[in-house]
Amino acid sequence: MLKKIHIKRLGTLIPLLPLCIASFFMWNSCAQKGNPSGGPRDSIPPKITSMTPPNYATNFDTKTVTISFNEYIQLDNKNDALLVSPPMEEDPEIITGADDITIELNDTLRENTTYTLDFGNNIVDLHESNPLKNFRYVFSTGDIVDTLLISGYVLNAKDLEPISEAKVMLYKQDTDSLPYKEIPAYYTKTNEEGVFSITNISPGSYKIFALKDANANFLFDLSTEKIAFRDSLFVPDAKSVTVEDTIEVAVNDTTTKDSIIDKRVTQFYPTELPLFMFQEKQQRQYLDNSARPHRGKCRFIFNKKLKSIEISPLNISDTGKWSLKEKSIPNDSLIYWVTDSSAVKKDSLNFSVTYKKKDSLGNMVSTTDTAYLRYTEEQPSKDSLFQLRSNTSNNSTIDQGNPVIIESPAPVNSIDTSLIDLYKIKDSVEVPQEYKINQTTYNLRKYKISHNWEEETKYRIKAYPGAVVNIYGRTNDTLKTKFSYKPESAYGNISLKIKNFKGNGILKLLNSDESTVFRTYYFSGEETIDLQYLKPRKYLFKLIYDNNNNKKWDTGDYLKHKQPEEVIYYDETIKVKAGWESKMKWNTVQDTSNN
Repeated sequence: MLKKIHIKRLGTLIPLLPLCIASFFMWNSCAQKGNPSGGPRDSIPPKITSMTPPNYATNFDTKTVTISFNEYIQLDNKNDALLVSPPMEEDPEIITGADDITIELNDTLRENTTYTLDFGNNIVDLHESNPLKNFRYVFSTGDIVDTLLISGYVLNAKDLEPISEAKVMLYKQDTDSLPYKEIPAYYTKTNEEGVFSITNISPGSYKIFALKDANANFLFDLSTEKIAFRDSLFVPDAKSVTVEDTIEVAVNDTTTKDSIIDKRVTQFYPTELPLFMFQEKQQRQYLDNSARPHRGKCRFIFNKKLKSIEISPLNISDTGKWSLKEKSIPNDSLIYWVTDSSAVKKDSLNFSVTYKKKDSLGNMVSTTDTAYLRYTEEQPSKDSLFQLRSNTSNNSTIDQGNPVIIESPAPVNSIDTSLIDLYKIKDSVEVPQEYKINQTTYNLRKYKISHNWEEETKYRIKAYPGAVVNIYGRTNDTLKTKFSYKPESAYGNISLKIKNFKGNGILKLLNSDESTVFRTYYFSGEETIDLQYLKPRKYLFKLIYDNNNNKKWDTGDYLKHKQPEEVIYYDETIKVKAGWESKMKWNTVQDTSNN
């Protein structure tokens, strides 16, 4: 069973089903047909007055079901008003009258099978749209009505968000080809909270899948479809148990008191069955877009992170030393800075792009596309200077821990540090400071200035013309920027002890709506992680079980029987205040029930 700490926002999940299934229809009429004539708003849902054949009928052998109501009704969500389990090859036809519904069954029914016609909340009254909630019509073509049920929920494996409108499907077979080739024995759909229940199941062993069925054919046959599965079979079960209940007991004519009694009820298993949905990794990599925003800059953008990509020029004579290559973050594109002077002058540059893709037999083979990159300079610049940029604006305040960066618009050929000055400003006096300048590890154009920075102290950097020369021989214009670092008292600190953790982990510090990742830490086993210089705001902790230690979350693969890597969240939002320090413990226990 998943611990509650492992599941985000599951507090909104309500009990999935009553413990017993019984007919709940009331036959007395409480509403009048026709138009309302004033008075309070009608809030009473339509009531069923008759069903032919009756609900839960056995030895069912007709093609027509008629359900009558005590008032005028209509169907909400007409295109998806009825869910039939087991699925039928030909959908039933629904005919709505003024105060009745007729269901024409066009398919041949299976022998000794219990069918469920689930209208959900789609039958509503005509005037106020009050729904008849969770209405199911059940019948059996055999001597008995099957009564077993299971329930659970479907979550996005990557962020534990509920998945709505996912098909949850049961199969009586146990082969890997099931979701590709077979129609399920039973199915249902998840609600807005990702919750599902499948009722009226016959005894036996079952395999379960959940599917976001993009083409509505019950098959996992599109690369964009998401799937969830459990490798092990399970057997639905029910047993009678004793539970405590509270009832009101009359003390006298005007007073009652609560009394606790024991009663026998039927519980069904499994309940709260978790399914974690994922989209399999696309195997084929391809060129998604290409551009030439400047004469010397050629950008190639791919559909996923780079792997087995070769790019070669087709109309550049010196193919050995024609460019400098720069990767992007998060490593899904390449930038080539053309260094061949004759190639830079060309309006069009052509490239071959070679990558792997699957052939008709599913084998990975090399394929080559051609990219044509054209550049038209609307207003040629005769200025030999370019503008350096900094991550500090004038009189800005930098967060503690952030480096000072200067950036060239094109890769740098040389830097003359004698033309770059760093000053500390004290009592309006600029005092020269020593510093170091080094290229960042991932970008050819960015350089970090290192110094023993003091908080709440003003600094100024000045780079004179000629300090930086790029690969095209152009030099910089003057750069001036003044800045200071925030004091440590403006931040909060957390010392987080991660307990009961085995293997490799990734800890992410997120904002409260998960739109931004502020920090990422990699660790192994039980470890204490110090998070310093945190801005005052609300944060979330997210932890990934990095099973293969590749420093990223990995999705699942159905045919490889591989579940997506598990994700858990700290059970509270952390509110950090300025000057705030806290020691926290996270008692994580890895759950393996979905493996």
